[in-house]
Amino acid sequence: MTPIGASVPATVPTLEERIDTGRWSNAATSASLNARAQELDEQSPLDLGTAGFVDLCPHQFARPSYPLNAH
Repeated sequence: MTPIGASVPATVPTLEERIDTGRWSNAATSASLNARAQELDEQSPLDLGTAGFVDLCPHQFARPSYPLNAH
């Protein structure tokens, strides 16, 4: 089993907020998620460890993807 650290506990409230509001807030940034994870680790009696959220800007796909019914 791969250790997940504080990643999941930091992510769940952000996902709940997204579901409730229908939009992503500033809390959905790597810096905010890492800060939330660190705060949770400091407050928890368990050793949650660290989170490793990073900014990701994927490259353009090498091949475009179209719906199956497009001709």
